[in-house]
Amino acid sequence: MEELKKCYQELQKRIAEIEAKHVTHIDDFYNLDEDIRADYMGDWKEKDVQGWEYLVNRASTIRKAYRIVAEELHTGEFLPEIDQ
Repeated sequence: MEELKKCYQELQKRIAEIEAKHVTHIDDFYNLDEDIRADYMGDWKEKDVQGWEYLVNRASTIRKAYRIVAEELHTGEFLPEIDQ
């Protein structure tokens, strides 16, 4: 469990570092239709977005793994959320 937490925290740190490098917040354009998305990306490059997506997907997978382990192996124990 501790390894999953460490990995998740590192991924969150890297995501924050990528976001901090840009003036435009990714939420300002990420969920827009692809035909207008480029107009709102600001200082983000497609490669930056791909790196961010990769890290977010990995963090999501780690979060799911943490919940599975918590539910299956630690039944009945109180385990804090992974991002606490």
